[in-house]
Amino acid sequence: CDAVPYGVPGTSFVALRRTEGVPVGSLPCTLKFTVKDVDPAKGEPEDDDAGYPDEYNLEELELAAADFMRRVAIVDFRTAWDTMGSSGEVVETFSLSYGSLKAAMDAVVDFLGMQVCDNTGVPASEGVRTHTVLLSGVFLGGVQAHAIVNLRSDSGKSVGMRLTVRSSDMSISQCPARVELAIS
Repeated sequence: CDAVPYGVPGTSFVALRRTEGVPVGSLPCTLKFTVKDVDPAKGEPEDDDAGYPDEYNLEELELAAADFMRRVAIVDFRTAWDTMGSSGEVVETFSLSYGSLKAAMDAVVDFLGMQVCDNTGVPASEGVRTHTVLLSGVFLGGVQAHAIVNLRSDSGKSVGMRLTVRSSDMSISQCPARVELAIS
């Protein structure tokens, strides 16, 4: 932003370059700017006013796996899953702090940024203790990825999850395992 007059919102953008891997986590953000006195008659800063530097801490930028995933619906999940093969498969188990299967499922789908397939986005009934969600997406660079999320209600405060991910790139399949704390 070249200038942001008092009381008028402005927009600024930042572009990040991904050099390798899947960068996930938090990045601190600080807005640095120069404050100048403004002539009230003109509404412009004085020509000879160099101003003084100031800064403001912003919210941290959170990068998650979903930021690199595009939701893609597929017609037949099981065929796509079997065609992918198990050579790029990773299986992990987690204990999530959610009071219901539905809440846990919604959080996992949101976190992974993948498309729910074969109408598996809603548990069969309110009192069901287990549910399986089938997910599909395309990761940055055009790499197809599929996931099977098996959820089990352990108690009123936790949900067990078995996450199986397949893709042709093992680093993409391993991505959810490296960031497990983000959804628990």
